Amino acid sequence: MNAAIIVCSTLTNHVKAAQKKMNTNYPIIELDNSKHSRPEKFWQLAFLAMEQLPEEIDTVLLGLGVCGGASVGWTFPRRTIMPKVDDCNGVQREHNKKLNNGLP
Repeated sequence: MNAAIIVCSTLTNHVKAAQKKMNTNYPIIELDNSKHSRPEKFWQLAFLAMEQLPEEIDTVLLGLGVCGGASVGWTFPRRTIMPKVDDCNGVQREHNKKLNNGLP
């Protein structure tokens, strides 16, 4: 698998820690979290980032949520794997639960 990670900048440190733990080194493309107030614009940035990836990247790992449904209706240009969470905060909460042995 030739993968790249597109991540909300809120989660960059978590993704880097996960890569270190899993001994991976996929390229990370950060999306500016200040765009959260306009989820449709945020997703436009995500798709633009996907389209600009080198052709040999066949899989995109998304470190972001569905942002209020803003991803609905888009056709992903590559194989895309994304968490089933509403937003980036959901990803962060799940990560923190695991760090704290299931405690909120």
